[in-house]
Amino acid sequence: MIQAKITSHFVSLGTPHLAFYAIIPCLLLAAIGASALPTLSTEANQQNEALETA
Repeated sequence: MIQAKITSHFVSLGTPHLAFYAIIPCLLLAAIGASALPTLSTEANQQNEALETA
């Protein structure tokens, strides 16, 4: 959602290629947030496999 606003802002300024540089911090924050997510335990994987075979 924020990418669309950033892109439209730079398009209205006549410099849409600069939107890429404005989006980089958002991508970095998303990567940091994704790396902070907890890992999926093997116990949860075994439960999912049991449900799929039933």
